[in-house]
Amino acid sequence: MTNFLSLNSKVVLIKEKTINASFDYKNGSFIYIIASFDFINETCVYSLYLSKRKFGIGRKEVYL
Repeated sequence: MTNFLSLNSKVVLIKEKTINASFDYKNGSFIYIIASFDFINETCVYSLYLSKRKFGIGRKEVYL
């Protein structure tokens, strides 16, 4: 949609699609950043799970 704005007897063309497209691009990059942090969080949880499995729950012999 094209709009016209009159400033001091000059007609200025306003392109709304260009402005909206730039905001869509910025939103897309933020979604990518959030997805990368989600991946980092999942890998930390996975490594903690592996560390937790190394500790056994049960009886142990203790020598004094």
